Formats: sequence, C-alpha cells, structure tokens
Amino acid sequence: MARPLLLASACLLVSLTAPSCRGLVFEDRTPCPSWVTVIVQNPVPDTEETGAVLHLWKDGAVRSCGIHSQEELSQGVTVAIRKGEAAFSGLAGIDPGTDGSAPSLLTVPPGRKCPPWYAFSVPGRDYEEGSNTTETDQWQMFGNLIIDVLGAGYEFRAVCHCGVDGFEYPSLALHEGAFDGETDTETYNRRTIRIPRQSLGEDGGVPPRLQVDFDYHDPVGGNWITIHRVNLASYLEQGRYDWAAPLLEDIRLEVELERGSLVRAVLLVAGWKKVLLDSGGGNLIL
Repeated sequence: MARPLLLASACLLVSLTAPSCRGLVFEDRTPCPSWVTVIVQNPVPDTEETGAVLHLWKDGAVRSCGIHSQEELSQGVTVAIRKGEAAFSGLAGIDPGTDGSAPSLLTVPPGRKCPPWYAFSVPGRDYEEGSNTTETDQWQMFGNLIIDVLGAGYEFRAVCHCGVDGFEYPSLALHEGAFDGETDTETYNRRTIRIPRQSLGEDGGVPPRLQVDFDYHDPVGGNWITIHRVNLASYLEQGRYDWAAPLLEDIRLEVELERGSLVRAVLLVAGWKKVLLDSGGGNLIL
C-alpha cells in the first residue's frame, strides 16, 4: 500500500484557520517544507475503533491532523512541515471530531465503559529540510480482565476498582482517579471488562491498584453485598506482570463459587498461574 502523503505539491500553502480531522489538513509553511515519515510500531488489527488520528504539534498547539489505519501507520505516514521543531502524537478509540482539536485529558466518567484506547507520542525535536524519519511505539491504554466462573448457582456480579481512570494527552502520563466498573456478561460463565492501563512500569509514577469485588444479591433485602474481594495488583506484581509493555497481556481469573462462598480462585497471565485460594468455603476477603 502506498504511503499517504499530507501534501499534493511541494510548495502548496493551505490555511489552518479551521482544521478538520475528517479530511487531510496541511500546515501553513514558508519556505518549502521538511518531510517527516512517522512509523508506528506495535500495530493492532484494523477495526472501526483502531483507526487513529495523527496530530502534528508546533509551539504547543495542533497544526494539522489526519485519520489513518493501523496498516498505514505501521508502514509510515509522511507529513510535510516547516523546517524546525515539531512533535507528533496519535490516538485511537475516540471520535476524532470535526474541529481538528486534541483532548488534553481522557478519563472514564463514572458509570461509563472504558474505551479501547491506543495512543503514541513523539517528543518535539528539530527537523531539517529534506526527508526525515521517526519511529515510536503504540501504547495500549487499557487492559482486558476476563473472569471465568464455575458453579455460580445464585445471582452475583463482579466489580473492578482501579486507581487510574485515564491519561493525559499527548504526554500519555497516567491520571490518578477512581475507576469502578461492573463486568459485562459475555456468556453465562464468563465476565469481561476493559480497565484503564494501571501502570507504565517502574517509572510510570503511579503504583497499580486493581481489585475485584464479588457481590451477592440478597433476595430478602434486595441489596448487593460484597462477600469476596480479590486484590489482583499484588499478585500481578508477584507474577512480574509487564506493565511496561506497550501492548498488555490479558488478565484472566478463574473462580469457583459454591453456596454464596468463593472456594477457589486462580490467576492466569501469559503462561503464569497462581492459585489465590483453594478452600472448602468461607466468606474470605483476599
């Protein structure tokens, strides 16, 4: 596939009075530009949600933007800019809008589901006239938690509690805040949920917090009662879960419920297995 260019003629000037990410937008430049090819590593399969908005930044403001597929980004998108300092960033999993602006903070509002965010960021640097190339990693800014349940036998729900609710853009710095989300019922015995990325590794600045509450529905009082709590963050640390990886491994939890009690819980991540509980019952808080 040919690499898309954000320029039709080497010295064409186009106004940025009202940039729009729905079409190709060019930076106003005099004299003729530098050419920068942005190559994004760690592409994911192309879907409607993974098409990314590529932003060009100068002097702390967005100067142009365009929408590109994961395949285009992995092959390289070439942008024409004025010679000098520029930065690039990209964001997938959001509505790109029509005004060409970029969000400064993305968080999950209370009661909403975490979007399938992917993002990348190329810090500002000087680009000379002629051809330039820059490469960057794409970061998965969410994780997948999958809970397989055996022997439920009563009405229950699983609720995730996290200490990060989103991230800043374009820096990708994590934002500390409460994320509380109920898992979706994929099948009768499987619950799934997307959670915001909880760490960028040892230098991420935010210690991961991730726990899952298993709630029992009291048929008499009509209330939800937390009877089991699993603190996954500490166990993931024991298993050396790689929060620093650009693309995160799925987190799987197998649990067995019996007569309103959690009798077995097993954590499985990337070939690592940890038995968290194996007992004859009891309302235990892990």
